[in-house]
Amino acid sequence: MSKKNTGKLISTIFATKRLLMDQVKKAGALDPFLFLQMEILYFISTTEKPKMKQVSSFLFIKPPSATPII
Repeated sequence: MSKKNTGKLISTIFATKRLLMDQVKKAGALDPFLFLQMEILYFISTTEKPKMKQVSSFLFIKPPSATPII
């Protein structure tokens, strides 16, 4: 993927996240961990018996930091 396309993709991802957050705020269901929890649930559902090390790697954090999130 070219740098130009990568930049467009990243901008689109962040714009989409902002739109989703705005809609969640309008609905009155704002939970700061909502999107993080959805990502974790997706990862767990697509990985057979995931270990905490795998979850933390997926989230780009250190394993001890993943424990309180889960």
